[in-house]
Amino acid sequence: MESMEESFPRGGLQKKAEGTAVKKRPREDDNLFSTRLEEVEEVKKKKQKDLSEKPKTLKPKKRVVSKDKDKGIDVLNYKSLHVGMLFLGCVKEAKDFELTVNLPYGLTGFVQATNICEAYTKLLNEQVEKDVPLEALSPLPNIYSPGMLVRCAVSSLETTSGGSQSIKLSLNPKLVNADLTPSSLQIGMFLSGCVSSIEDHGYLIDLGIGGNKAFLPRQKAQVYLNQTSKAASLCVGQYLNCVIDEKKNDGRIVRLSITQSDVAAAVATVEQKWTLNNLLPGLVVKAQIDKILPDGVILSFLSSYTGVVDFLHLESKKVASYQKNQTVKACILWIDRSSKTIRLTLHKSFLQPGSAVKQLTSDWIGTLHRRCTVNALYKNSGAVFQLDGETFGFAFNKNLSISKLKTPDKFQEGTVHTGRVVGFSPIDEILLLSFKGDVIGGLYLRLEDVQVGQILEGTVNSLTPLGMVVDITQHLNGLVPTLHLADVTLHQPEKKYALGSKIKCRVLSVVPSARKLILTRKKIMINSKLPILRTYHDATPGLITHGFIWSVKHCGCVIKFYNDVQGLALVHELSSVFISSPEEVFYKGQVVKVRVLECNPEKERMLLSFNIIGEEENEGKESEPSKKDTKNFERGKIVDVKIVRKSDDGLDVLILPEERPAFLPKTHLSDHIANCELLWHCLKAGDQVTGAMCLSTIQGKTILTKKPALISFMEKEPVVKDFSEIQIGMMFTGFVTNIMLFGVFVELPYGLVGLVPKSNISDKFVTNIHDHIAVGQTVVAKVTNLDEQKKRLLLTLKMSECAPDNRSAESFPRLRQCISEVQLARSLINRDGRLGDGENLYSLVPGKKLTVVVETVQEDDSVLFSVGQIAGAHKISATQHKDKAKSLVAGQKSKVVVLHVDFLKSHVHVSVDEILLRRLKDTILEDVPEGFLPTSKLRPKQTITCRVIGGRDVKTHRYLPITHPHLMESFLELSILPRLMDTKKRIPKLRPAKKYLPGVKVTCYVTKYNNEKQYLEVDVTPEMRGRVDQLLLSKSIKVVKRPEKHFKQGQALSATVVGTGLSPKTLSLSLIDTHTLTEGCVIIGCVKTVTPTSGLEISLPFGKTGKASLFHLGDCYAESSVKDFATGMFVRCYVLSVGKTIEVSLRNSRICPESVNDVTDKEISSVGSLKEGQLVAGFVESITDKGIFFRLSSSIVGRIQFKKDPQTYASYISEGTLLTVKILTIQEKKQRLELSLLPEDTEKPDIIPKSANLIPRTKNTFKRRRSDSESEAKIPKKKKKHQETKDDEDSGIEVYCRENETEHKKSNQKSDSGTKPPAPRLQVSSGFSWDVSLNNLKTSIAGGNESSSDSDEDEEEEQSKITKKDLQKTQIRKETPDPKQQPQSVHEFERLVITSPNISANWIQYIDFNLQATELEQARAVAERALQTIYFREEQEKLTVWAAMLNMENTFGTEATLQKVFERAIQYNDPLKAFQHLVDIYIKSEKFKEAENLLNTMVKRFRQEKSVWWKYATFLLKRGQSEDTHRLLQRALKCVPEKEHVDLISKFAQLEFRFGDVVRAKALFESTLSSYPKRTDLWSVYIDMMVKHGSQKEVRDIFERVIHLSLAPKRIKFFFKRYLEYERKDGSEKTVQAVKEKALKYVESKGSAK
Repeated sequence: MESMEESFPRGGLQKKAEGTAVKKRPREDDNLFSTRLEEVEEVKKKKQKDLSEKPKTLKPKKRVVSKDKDKGIDVLNYKSLHVGMLFLGCVKEAKDFELTVNLPYGLTGFVQATNICEAYTKLLNEQVEKDVPLEALSPLPNIYSPGMLVRCAVSSLETTSGGSQSIKLSLNPKLVNADLTPSSLQIGMFLSGCVSSIEDHGYLIDLGIGGNKAFLPRQKAQVYLNQTSKAASLCVGQYLNCVIDEKKNDGRIVRLSITQSDVAAAVATVEQKWTLNNLLPGLVVKAQIDKILPDGVILSFLSSYTGVVDFLHLESKKVASYQKNQTVKACILWIDRSSKTIRLTLHKSFLQPGSAVKQLTSDWIGTLHRRCTVNALYKNSGAVFQLDGETFGFAFNKNLSISKLKTPDKFQEGTVHTGRVVGFSPIDEILLLSFKGDVIGGLYLRLEDVQVGQILEGTVNSLTPLGMVVDITQHLNGLVPTLHLADVTLHQPEKKYALGSKIKCRVLSVVPSARKLILTRKKIMINSKLPILRTYHDATPGLITHGFIWSVKHCGCVIKFYNDVQGLALVHELSSVFISSPEEVFYKGQVVKVRVLECNPEKERMLLSFNIIGEEENEGKESEPSKKDTKNFERGKIVDVKIVRKSDDGLDVLILPEERPAFLPKTHLSDHIANCELLWHCLKAGDQVTGAMCLSTIQGKTILTKKPALISFMEKEPVVKDFSEIQIGMMFTGFVTNIMLFGVFVELPYGLVGLVPKSNISDKFVTNIHDHIAVGQTVVAKVTNLDEQKKRLLLTLKMSECAPDNRSAESFPRLRQCISEVQLARSLINRDGRLGDGENLYSLVPGKKLTVVVETVQEDDSVLFSVGQIAGAHKISATQHKDKAKSLVAGQKSKVVVLHVDFLKSHVHVSVDEILLRRLKDTILEDVPEGFLPTSKLRPKQTITCRVIGGRDVKTHRYLPITHPHLMESFLELSILPRLMDTKKRIPKLRPAKKYLPGVKVTCYVTKYNNEKQYLEVDVTPEMRGRVDQLLLSKSIKVVKRPEKHFKQGQALSATVVGTGLSPKTLSLSLIDTHTLTEGCVIIGCVKTVTPTSGLEISLPFGKTGKASLFHLGDCYAESSVKDFATGMFVRCYVLSVGKTIEVSLRNSRICPESVNDVTDKEISSVGSLKEGQLVAGFVESITDKGIFFRLSSSIVGRIQFKKDPQTYASYISEGTLLTVKILTIQEKKQRLELSLLPEDTEKPDIIPKSANLIPRTKNTFKRRRSDSESEAKIPKKKKKHQETKDDEDSGIEVYCRENETEHKKSNQKSDSGTKPPAPRLQVSSGFSWDVSLNNLKTSIAGGNESSSDSDEDEEEEQSKITKKDLQKTQIRKETPDPKQQPQSVHEFERLVITSPNISANWIQYIDFNLQATELEQARAVAERALQTIYFREEQEKLTVWAAMLNMENTFGTEATLQKVFERAIQYNDPLKAFQHLVDIYIKSEKFKEAENLLNTMVKRFRQEKSVWWKYATFLLKRGQSEDTHRLLQRALKCVPEKEHVDLISKFAQLEFRFGDVVRAKALFESTLSSYPKRTDLWSVYIDMMVKHGSQKEVRDIFERVIHLSLAPKRIKFFFKRYLEYERKDGSEKTVQAVKEKALKYVESKGSAK
C-alpha cells in the first residue's frame, strides 16, 4: 500500500504550492506540478545533478525531493486504479450485452449493457418484462463498432472466481459528466452523450447533466449518417461525440452538432472555462512544453493546468525535436480527480476528435523473437525493446523474467534478449512483450496459434454434461464433446478419464472470436494419415478422408469433418449393396472413410460416397482398372452401351463389348431438354443404347453423350482440340454447364469452356437467364473474344450471329429428330403390349377426335372426363372453354379433340371447342367466330369447288343477282360455303336493307381502314356494305389510336347497326355494343377544343358533341388541369345527361368506380348537399365591379365582394384559377351561400398581398349584411342609393342557380367594360437556379421589353389610344437603379420590389437578405408576398420563387415544412417541373434516399414522360446501381409510347457511356441500330460517344459501317465529312488519304450508277 501511495500520491502537494510563487499559473490550487518543478530546480542547484535524472511527476507529502532522484514517471497498473477515474478507451469487441474496451497500458475493461445510459437500460428492462424483442432496442454490435473511442468511468474493480482481475467500466453520461452543470456549458464545448429518445424533428441526447436538455436536429444527424454511411437513423443508446452549437436559458437547453467537420474542429479553449473538476478525457488542447524529462514531458495548457505525457505517448518520430516552451497539440488520456492527476498523449491518431483507432491488433502477436534489443529502461515501469529497424515493443516489469535487484544489470540499454509478443495496446500504439520463461517456452499463447487438425497434449480438468474440459496450457483449455470422447458412445466417461490425467487430442475446430476450442478423442481420427478436410475448397473430387457421421436420415448420411465442414452421402452411395434403412446400419458419431464425389464451395454443398472401389488404403492411389480405363478412353468414339443402373442424374452403363463402366448424364440423352426426362423415364436397366459418343473422362469414369447435334459436329467438323487453335469467329456446338447471374458457361468439345455474358445470350434484352437457357441445353456458339494468357474465351448465342444462312436445312432435321425421339419413347413405354391393340394412351396423337363421357364439371368450368375408354390414361381434362363447359353435365357424351398427351403423368389434354372440331372437317366455316379469318386455311393454287351466286357490275361494282340479264357481262360473285354447295337448292335472297334496323347484330368482314376519312370499311353481305366510325371501333383508347394495327383484311367482326349511311346500300355500324347515346354509358371521345375557363368540348360517337366542365376533368382538381389535355386527344367519357347539350365526365369515379377508393374533390349536386364550415374547392368564374363570381360546381356560382376597388384584385387572380373557400352560412330557400377566402378560414395562403391593401369583409360584416337585407323593404327610396353603396362594400356571396344567370351575365359585361389592361411586365435575364444556393444569387434588376399575352382586339384599340405622356411614364417606371448599388436595408428592398414587382430575382435577393439576418419567418413571409404580387401570367417568375422556397425549406426548415411547400408548388405550377426541381435539391444536399423515393413517385405519376426516366437512370448510374438501371429501362419501355422507344433507349445508352458500363452502352446502341439502320441521328450520337469512350479501331469500324449503308447521298456525304475530320484530328496522313479515296470511290460508283 505504501508503494502505491508513493507512485500515485493523492493531493499531497497543495501546501507547498501555496508558499511558492509561480508567475505562470495564477490558479495554484489546480496546478499539480508547480511545486514539484520548483523543488526539482532546487535539488539541481544544490547537488549539481544532470538533466538525465528522472524526477517523479507526483509526490506524496512526506517525501523529500532529494531522496526521490531515482524515481520517474510511473505507468498505470491495476493496483493504482480506483472507482471514479475517467479514461479515454477504445472499443475492442461488441457483444449483445457487453463491450470490451481497451484502456491505456494494456489494461482491458468491460461495459455491461446496463451501464450504457438510463434510456437503454429502460428498454432492456421493458424487453425482459414483455419477453418480446423491441424494435427500438438495437443490439450493441449495431451501434458500437471496434475502434470507436469512448469516454468511460471506472465503476467497480472485481476479482473473478478464477482469481483474475476485472475492471468494470460505465459509459453512463451521469458518471462521465458528473461534475458538469448547466451554467458551466459553453458554445463549442466537446462533450459526449447517448441518444435517449427519437423525436419528430430530431433526437434528445442524454449528457448526464441535471437540469439540462440537449437536442440534436434531425438535419445535423442526417449529415452525420451520410458521412459515416451508417443506418438510416440514430438509435437509443448510441454513443455520440457532440459539440454545443447553441445554448439557451443559461445552459438548461442546448442544441448540439455531431457532424464530422464540427467535431473534428473542436479544441478546448480558455474561453470555454474548463475547470479541473469538469475536464474530460478526449479533449484536444493546445499546450506548451514546460519541462523535458528522460521518461516524458510536462505540459501546461488552458493557462492554468499542468499534465504529463509519459514515454509511451510521445510521438516517436519527434522525440528528439521536443524543446522547452514549444507549442504542441495534445489529447487528455485519463484523469484522476482525487489526486489531480492528468495524463495526455501526443499520438497523431488522438489529436482529431471523433476519429477512430485504425489498428486494433497485430499479426506479430504470438511470434517469438530471438533478438530483442533494449532501447530504453524505465525502472518504475519496464523497458522498451527494438524488434527490427522500425518496430518497438514494451515489457512491463512484471513480464521481465528476473528479480528487481538484477534488473539494471540484466536489461541495460543495448543488451539483446529473447522474448515473445503477447499483445498489442491500441491506445499506446505499441506491442506488448514478455520475457518470462514459461511464456517463451510455451507452444500456444492464444487460440489463434492453434491450427485445426493439430495433435495436442493436455490435462483432464473436469467432466461436464457437455463433455470433458482439457487444459492445454495455463491459459488455454478446450472441450471434448460427449460424442468425441471415444470411437463409441461412453455412458460413464468418468471411469475412463481421471481428473489430472494426461491425454492426447486432435483439434476439430477453433473459433477465436467465441473463445471455443473443440477437440476429439476418436482414435481413428487421431491416428489417421489421410488428408484433413478443413475447408470446402480442399474437397477436390476423388479425395479420400476420414469423417464422422453427424446424422442418419432415410435419404443418406450427413458426414462432418474439421471446421464444421459437412457433406451428404446419398443412400445409393452408402454401400455397393442397396441399404433400405440406413438407421439400422449406421449410428451418430461413427467414424467412416469417404470419397468426395462433387463439391460446390460457393454453396457449401458436397456429395460423398462410402464406396471406395479400386482405392487402396494408403493415400488413395489409383488402381489398375482405373488406369486401364483412362488408357482405353478415346474422345469422339461412337459406342454401344448397356444400362446397368439408373440414378437421379443419369444412367450407369457398360461400354460394349469390353464392358467398361461409363456414365450417361440425363441431360445428354437428347438435344431437346423436354425429351431428356421422357427418355430417362422410359429406359430400364438392361436396355441397350446405340450411337453414344465418348465425350470426356472425370476421375477415371467415361462420360458419354447422345446429343445428335454434338455428335454430328464432332464427326463432320475438324474439331479444335487445344485452346491455341481457337480463333475469333469460329462456330462451335456445345452444351450449357452452369448458369450464373452474369452469364452462362458453355462446354465445347475436348473440355474447352467459354463464358457467354448476359448481354450476348439473345438479340433481345435478357432479364432472367433461366427464362431463355437451361442447364444441359445444346447450343451453337460463336467465339467473340480470347484471352490467351488466362486461357479464357467469350462466346455469343445471338441468333443474328450464330444462325446459319439456310436455317430450314438444319431446323427440319432437328424437328424430325425430336418427333422420332417421342415415337421411340412411346414404343419403349408400351413395349410389353399390355394395353392391347385398342384405343390406348400411346396410340393417341394431337388432332385425333374422341368421344368421351363427362365425369365432373369443376368450379372453374374445367371438365374431367372418364378414362375408361382410353387404356393407360389416368386423367382426361379440358380447360379454357368455359362457354361450352356450362352446357355439359355429368354422364353426357361429348366429342373432343386431343391437344397434348403427357406420357409421364398419363394425362390427356383435350378441347371441346366447336371451332377445332369443325376445322378438322371443313375448311370454310358456316358461322365465323369474331376475330377469325375465314380463308386462313386456303392456300394459293389450291383447287376448290365453288358456286356462282351473283355478279358485280364492271363499272359501278354494284351487286347483280343471278337472275340479272347482264350477269355474264359482269364479274362473277362466287361462294364456297358448304350450305350453298347443293345445286338443287335455290340461292337464298339477300336480306333487304329495311330489315337492318338500329340495334340489330350483324357479322361483317373488314375491307380496309380509311385514314383520310377515319372510318373502317366492312362488307356485311355481297350487296350491303358498312362503315364504322373511329370512335365506335372499341372501348380501348389503344385500339382507337391505331386501328390499322388491330383490324386485318378479311377479319370477321360482330357489329351493331346504328342506321343507314349516305346510301341505302351502306350501313353505319358500331363495334361497342351501343347504337345510341344513353345516360350512364362509357364511351371514347376526342377533345375538340380546350377552354381554360370552362373546360373541354369533346367530339362523341354518332356525330354528337359533349362538354366536360372543369369539375368533371378528374377526381382531384389540382391533379387534373385543363393544361393536361390537348386537341385531338382521345379520352374515356361517362355520359351524364343527353339533351340539347350533352354533359360528360372524365372522373375515374364515374368511368371505373370499382377502381377508385377515395375521391379528393367530390361532386356537388345541389346547395343542400353542402354544410356550414365545409371547405370546398372551385374555380373563379369572372371578376366584375360587383365582386368575384366563384363557381362551386357546374350549376352553383358564388360571389365575393371587397371594400376596395376589385379591379386591383384582378391583377392577382385570373379566370379559371383554382381556389379553396369555406362555407360560412347556407340559405337553402334563397339558394345563397356565404363563403370566405380568409387565410384563417381556409388555412391557405392569403391570395392578396398586404401591399395591395385589400381588406375582405369579416364575419361581423356578414351579420350586418343579413340584417340590412331584412330591413331593405322599410327603407325609403331616398336612401336607396346610400344602401346600394353600402352593399357594394359587402363581402357576402350570393349563389345563383340557372335562373339567375341573366343578372350574372350583365354584371360580367359591366366588369369587362371597366377592366384596365395589366401593367407591362419586365423580362428578367436570369432566374433562380436550383443548383445555386441563396447566398450565391445576384440581383437581376435590368429592365426588360414590354410584352403582353393579351391579343384581344379591344385591348389593341385601348393600347392604340395611349398618349405620348403615358408612354413616357411607362418608360420611367421601366428604369431601374444601378445593379452595383445593392440594397442594404429593408426599406431599400421594399422600394425595389415595389418598383419592379414581377422580377423574381429581386424577391429572392430580399429573401436572402432575411436569411443572412437569421430571420427565417420573415424570409418565408417575403416569399409568400412574392407569389401573391407577381403577375399571374409570369409563370416562370413564379416558378423561380417556388424553387427558392423549396431550397430554403430544405436548407433551414424541417421535412414537414418542405413537404407543405412542395404540395402547394404542385398545385400552382406544372407538377413535373416541381418534382424535377425538388429531386435536384435532394441530390444537391445529398439526401439520396429521399431523392430515390421521389423519383419512384415520378415514374409512376409521369410514366409517359421520357425525361423522368432519364433523370432516374442518371441518378442510379451516378450511385453505381447499374443493375437497377437495367430493370428501370424495361419498366420505361412498357410505359413510354412506342414511338418514343428509340429516343429512350438512345438516351439510356448515352448515360451508360458517361456513368455506367461502356459494354452495355454499346450493346444498346447496336441492338437499336440493327432494328433502325437508317436512323442517321442514332449513328451520329453513337459515333460521338465512341469517340469519347472507345478505341480508334472501334470508331473506324463504325464509320466503315455507316458509309456502306444504303442511305441518301446527302447523308453519306455528312458522315464522310465527319470521318475525315476525325482522321485529321486523331489519325495520320495515311488514314486521311484512305478516307478521301473511299469518298472518291463512292462518288464514282454513284456516277456510274446513273
